[in-house]
Amino acid sequence: MNKMYNFNSVKIYLARKYYYVLKKTEKLRIRQAASARDTSSPELSIVILAWPPHYRDSRNYITLIESIKATTKISYEIILIFNSYTDEMLDSIAKLTGDSSPIRFAVLNQNIGVPRAWNVGAHMSEGNLLFFINEDVIVGKGCIDELTNTFTQNSNIGIAGPEGGFWDADRGVPLSFVELKSDINSCDAVSGFMFAIPKTILGEAGGFDNNYTPCFFEEVDIGFRVRELGYQCVAVKGLEYFHKAGASSLKQWKRIFYLGITEDMGTITNRNRSYFVDKWGRQRKGYLGNKEV
Repeated sequence: MNKMYNFNSVKIYLARKYYYVLKKTEKLRIRQAASARDTSSPELSIVILAWPPHYRDSRNYITLIESIKATTKISYEIILIFNSYTDEMLDSIAKLTGDSSPIRFAVLNQNIGVPRAWNVGAHMSEGNLLFFINEDVIVGKGCIDELTNTFTQNSNIGIAGPEGGFWDADRGVPLSFVELKSDINSCDAVSGFMFAIPKTILGEAGGFDNNYTPCFFEEVDIGFRVRELGYQCVAVKGLEYFHKAGASSLKQWKRIFYLGITEDMGTITNRNRSYFVDKWGRQRKGYLGNKEV
């Protein structure tokens, strides 16, 4: 059974835990900075992972943040997670934060992977709805507001994004993308480059599964877990955005450095696929296949 997390009540405890572990092991150091913000909690917490230049263009997250500020009306905060960093990236913080900036950040001295970094962002969040987005995305007018409104229209929606698909859980392979025929379209899992999930539901699901570190299948897994809890996983039609590229578009021989080790993407993909199949395959209790819950 998945452990349930209450991200609001355990936030202080987890912050202390991270600091204690980091100080003791010297493997990860998190530095947080908070600019003065409205004392009221935002409706939405936008979590962005920022990567060093040898993974992606370090200017991506700056462009993304500018697009969020220009197009979003709902009250929000931005949580910027530096999943490893360079001096150039740290210098940019001064340009992003200000007396009224809704931006907070955590700096990690090495890559801890996507699911762990997403969990860090969730623990730092103040909003009731969590919005996870890759740094290589630019949002258009109304994109975030419209995706957020999806949850007010249907209380049974547990996770939503602009793209989604159907999966063969017994082989760990995608079957097809969902066709966006309606405003809201059910699917097995949403694509990981941009999606939203209520904090309470992520807590029910036990957070993101760290066993998928550093990346691949973590967004598929959370879709299956949300559906197992009885909520819908949906792709929303008509959102305006531009997505440059994703990790899945990189070559399988590309190597990823994380937690003090390095592996090629092919090895990581195969290992995580095997774990996913063991967890969600037909022979396992709780198999969902590509059927509605």
